[in-house]
Amino acid sequence: MLAADGVPIAEYTKDVLATPTSRTGDFVQRVLDKVAFREANVRAWAVRVALGEADATFVYQSDVTEDICDRLQVLEILKELNVLATYPVATVERSQNPGLARE
Repeated sequence: MLAADGVPIAEYTKDVLATPTSRTGDFVQRVLDKVAFREANVRAWAVRVALGEADATFVYQSDVTEDICDRLQVLEILKELNVLATYPVATVERSQNPGLARE
């Protein structure tokens, strides 16, 4: 189970799988060929794995919540292989609280 195309974590997953220390050149394709289904909701994937409806997936650490963590075996990505998600933020010009927005 992996992210649907166009979902940011789908690209992060491909980047992690394609790191120079990954297996052979066709490793990414072999993994993608085994994907049974794709969804847009990252939290739903973690729940599906916890319920036994899927074998494995890539999720954000924040998706492994207290209500399901005891039913999952979490394998953290090695630091040198990990891809960090970045989310830029900005304030809007007409903010009612510009100082707070900048903070």
